[in-house]
Amino acid sequence: MIGVSVVGIRFDQFPPSAHSQFSFTEKQLSAITIKLRKQTRSDAVILLSTCDRVEVWCENPQIDCKEPFLRALSLPVLIWAEHTYSIFGEEAIEHLFSLACGLLSPLFGEDQIISQIHTSLLRSRIHGCASPRMEYLFKEAITTAKAVQSKVYLQVPD
Repeated sequence: MIGVSVVGIRFDQFPPSAHSQFSFTEKQLSAITIKLRKQTRSDAVILLSTCDRVEVWCENPQIDCKEPFLRALSLPVLIWAEHTYSIFGEEAIEHLFSLACGLLSPLFGEDQIISQIHTSLLRSRIHGCASPRMEYLFKEAITTAKAVQSKVYLQVPD
């Protein structure tokens, strides 16, 4: 099993005035991805930015990812550290699949997350920050999410 960890901030819980801090251009997301791979000395780094969260996925990071993540996002560590979440190992993989299927979205079951995950994987690949294992994991999550979206009516939670 690969050592997967994710550090993230879910910012939809903050006032709208704080949301602008989490609006990134593609150029910024690319630079952050590259920076985080170098700083964490991870085998792979994938940065996911959506309408309600930003997460960094690391394979076998050599250091804790929280502080580099916050610094790369230009967020003061002492203020924002308490607002982050960290998930490791199998729980991180379960999180990815739940996220991809839209189960963790503010709009339960939404499918826009699939393209956002795909875009984050492509960004990582283009900049040499992906690995075969992380590519496989993310592709499986995308494939599973597409199957769930086509077979399960998620618009009304059971």
